[in-house]
Amino acid sequence: MKRKALLSHILAAVLLLAAVLPLSPAPVSAASANSVGVTIADFPVRLNGQTMDNDYAAYPCIVYNQITYVPMTYYDCRFLGLVTDWNQSTQTLKIDKSSVRDPYHPSTQTVKNGPGTAEIVTYPVVVNGKAIDNRSEQYPLLVFRQVTYFPLTWRFCVDEFGWSYNYTNETGLAISASSGAAPAVVPKPASKIELAEQGAVISNFWAPYAAATEAMGKGDWNTAITNYFEALPAFLATQNKTNQALIYSNIGQCFCNLGDYETAAACWSREADRWEDAAVELKAAGDAANAASAVQSAIAADRKASYVKSSISLYVGATDPRYAKYGSFSVPGIPSSGILLGAYAEGDPAVHDPWGSTSKRYWNDFSKLAGKDHGVWLTYLHYGSDFSILNTHLENIRRQNGIIEVHLQPTGGLSKVRDDAYLTNLAKAIGNCGVTVWLRFAGEMNLESTDWYDTPANYIAAFRRVANAIHTYAPNCAMVWAPNFFPDNNFKDFYPGDSYVDIVGLSSYMNKGEASLDPLGEGVDRLRWSNQLDTFYGQFGYKPMIIVEGGCSYYDINTGADITSYAATQLADFYAYAPIKYPNLRAIVYFDAKDPAGRNFLLSQNATVLSAYKNAIASSDYLSGTTPSAAGRYYFPVTNGTVPKGSLTLASYVKYVYDDRVARVDYCVGNTVIGSSKTRPYSVTTNAFAKAGSYSLTVKAYDAAGTLLYSESFVLKAE
Repeated sequence: MKRKALLSHILAAVLLLAAVLPLSPAPVSAASANSVGVTIADFPVRLNGQTMDNDYAAYPCIVYNQITYVPMTYYDCRFLGLVTDWNQSTQTLKIDKSSVRDPYHPSTQTVKNGPGTAEIVTYPVVVNGKAIDNRSEQYPLLVFRQVTYFPLTWRFCVDEFGWSYNYTNETGLAISASSGAAPAVVPKPASKIELAEQGAVISNFWAPYAAATEAMGKGDWNTAITNYFEALPAFLATQNKTNQALIYSNIGQCFCNLGDYETAAACWSREADRWEDAAVELKAAGDAANAASAVQSAIAADRKASYVKSSISLYVGATDPRYAKYGSFSVPGIPSSGILLGAYAEGDPAVHDPWGSTSKRYWNDFSKLAGKDHGVWLTYLHYGSDFSILNTHLENIRRQNGIIEVHLQPTGGLSKVRDDAYLTNLAKAIGNCGVTVWLRFAGEMNLESTDWYDTPANYIAAFRRVANAIHTYAPNCAMVWAPNFFPDNNFKDFYPGDSYVDIVGLSSYMNKGEASLDPLGEGVDRLRWSNQLDTFYGQFGYKPMIIVEGGCSYYDINTGADITSYAATQLADFYAYAPIKYPNLRAIVYFDAKDPAGRNFLLSQNATVLSAYKNAIASSDYLSGTTPSAAGRYYFPVTNGTVPKGSLTLASYVKYVYDDRVARVDYCVGNTVIGSSKTRPYSVTTNAFAKAGSYSLTVKAYDAAGTLLYSESFVLKAE
């Protein structure tokens, strides 16, 4: 959803031009001294009249030290009348003003952007023939997502490039490059909903609204849309956010019922924005209850839009490590590459029998069941209990050189977490246990149903208290902060801060949703486990990340039905895309148990789901035990931008309103099919980009009958 906050320091606002350099220098690792934290610009930014979509741009405007930066991709530079040249032999970047300006080339992604880490540029930079000492710059050039970012201070913006800028609280930051004639940008045709919004404002708008509602009740969707469109401009003119949300909701449902899912998604996205605006207004007016209701309505509207919106996200896998999108972290247990496998399996009698006559123990028998060594084992400890309770676990995990994830649960509330002898002794015991420990304190704190649910301030204070003790006495231990995957709108409220959190984690479960939530009225759960991490990763993906526990139930607690096929498909989909979409995800801990509500995740009791799990983790992306393996290919998302020339692996995340109908994905350059795949993640390896140059790549999704379902095109520049 959109954010309305604007930076107050207009003179500090700087535009960042990001140039994807041909074979640009490798950024320093995320743990280096050159790393700096950056945020995504959450105020409007317009370049030459073009509004930047910073929420979903592949290379968004970022903010560092209260200065706005914009990426210097090849296309962004040309759009702003700049040319760049990278000298490979001297490792020098040259930036010069030019009289040539090209049309704007947008680059978007499906994952919402969040704060991250950038690196201060260490290679020489020359601007308009003048050498820049980046080490002494107050606002240095940065590298973010393998792209050089440039600060537009007065010195660069006005003195060097002759640009003008304007900033107001209403319109945000506007940059205009005055050099050269404005390029002929071909405007995107106005959509149906945009044309309706530009219509005439009528005085008696309730009459067409009533007619639309009546037509909708009769299933006459076209008549309903015509009348809603007539009323819409007047609704927008009233500034009543609740009424605006409601009319967009109805229009979206009409288009959905007609099968126009893209327009339906656009309407529901607008509905979500209006509900969010309404929540802000209601909260300011002191109406907390209705503000909370509006927030939930915004979440529901966003969910409807995501259900029906189609998209294709393209990922490129290269062998050149300079294109790696994951960081290097000095954190106990975090591998340099690959994803560790883990499990909670104490609740599976097929692999763990602590009180019986058999010798079954999860640390031995679960790996045998899964067909691959697992290296991370989850267990639980109540706050106040002695750490020695876990000695048997620790002894056996130590023999395997494994990692123990301990969920430290402050049952009874956070008030018991104090700077006292218990906490000090606990930290010392962990430090002396001889095992790598991932300590997850008060997980799922964002769920009101947890026993330790409290205000964010109280939670953060308790987490920091524990983190200080662990960091003092237990160098073998990493502090894990791990909310639940839902609700996903309060993660940041509970975040204790980078210096206290070593690993971010998430409890991630896929449980078949309510049939009533399907906007198509077909009773289908259109969510995918493989995109559940998108919001969380967008906010915290700059740190090492783990799934602290997760799974997909094959028992529907709502209906009692067996949903084995659903669970197996979701599991395979998740494990296929996790290494590609989330490069800093370093461990997945499977929850091999039944939960108190009756959801069943036990692999030993379902041969189909077990087989799906075995096949999923067979990939070399998933490590055996805790032994790291050399990375083969480095995946990074691409919209329109630079790729390394040579042999490339392409993969696609295809989202379609009927995901199960996608049977084949083709990759085409011009009219030539350069690769085809029928299995997620639809990866192909090709030499089609062996020569330097620009390529128009179209990714096409087909059903089993060969009917084209959806396609998207990308402009790639091989260098």
